[in-house]
Amino acid sequence: MIKKKLIDSSFSKKSLPLISLEKSSNNELRWKQEFCNLASVAIIFCSTKVPFQPAEIILIKRSMSVTSHKGQMAFPGGKAEKNDEGPIETAKRESYEEININPKLLKFQYLLSPVTSSNRLQVWPVVFTAQVAKEQLIASSEVDEIFFCPWPKLTPNLNTPFFFSFREKKIHSDLYLVDKYSIWGLTARIITKLALS
Repeated sequence: MIKKKLIDSSFSKKSLPLISLEKSSNNELRWKQEFCNLASVAIIFCSTKVPFQPAEIILIKRSMSVTSHKGQMAFPGGKAEKNDEGPIETAKRESYEEININPKLLKFQYLLSPVTSSNRLQVWPVVFTAQVAKEQLIASSEVDEIFFCPWPKLTPNLNTPFFFSFREKKIHSDLYLVDKYSIWGLTARIITKLALS
């Protein structure tokens, strides 16, 4: 495990969490070995350009027209395609398709180990930093809303246990309540993983 350090020295010291980085080379090797049923999401930290203000992460609200996770809060991302060399490329491609963010603006920081979704998809979280404003982004037909969320606001709601149903099973989930949004399921698990890394 690499020593803890700030994600990007160009951001305020108080803007980003301290996180243990994982060995990306090993993770990318696993990606190539386990290509079937893989997906990737982009965790994009954006600077507010205001001194000592926390960085914001980009979340999306999925539209009701998509085939799965209708209306849920999520990170930009999706399933890998054959031409994707690894999770970084998948995360960049999907982010461009969903919110029209230029891949050149995404500065790769590190790769977290995969999280298994309820339908057994291996989802690889990829952390980027970017200098981008909400006005520069355009939601695709798969996205209803683009939400810039200050990182410190992502505090789990520990007062009320939260469960959701999947294939007639009751599944416990972390729950994050931010403004009018409820974040649960896989996205909440990834946020918790990021915070505890």
